[in-house]
Amino acid sequence: MNQYMLSIYIRDNHSVLNKITAVFGKRKINIDTFSARRTQYPQIIRVTITFTCLNGEIESIKDELSGLLDTISVNLKDFENKTDYVEELLLVNVKVESYNKNILMDYLYNNNADIVFNGSENIISRLISSTPEIDRFVDGLCEYEIVDINRTGPINVQMEL
Repeated sequence: MNQYMLSIYIRDNHSVLNKITAVFGKRKINIDTFSARRTQYPQIIRVTITFTCLNGEIESIKDELSGLLDTISVNLKDFENKTDYVEELLLVNVKVESYNKNILMDYLYNNNADIVFNGSENIISRLISSTPEIDRFVDGLCEYEIVDINRTGPINVQMEL
């Protein structure tokens, strides 16, 4: 089993996202991350999906997604591929007590996380990094109470034209 990233450009029509997820559902493949956003063209959406599947399944998934009426293009982005710049965004809200606030702030600083809100009872932090680095960062927060956490999942842009 390998982890894959697909970048899909689609026309913005109703139920097109349902059709994309159905391709995975009928194969019993869980989607790890799903991101959709309009491009510079208002009628076109870029969808980025990460998932894990067998090597033999990837081509049939790409072919079926390419065959959907609203699909413009489907691009496979292997995580080992160095032609794309890949990052992820993390927002995390952590409850703090007066005795551990400075320790938490040092941890955030040492891991290049931005503090976007510094309250008396909680700190909201932002980190933009690779998925493994964000995983490691979140693991380091295990001694604190995480009130809320949100991750974009990996997103990418092609480095060279």
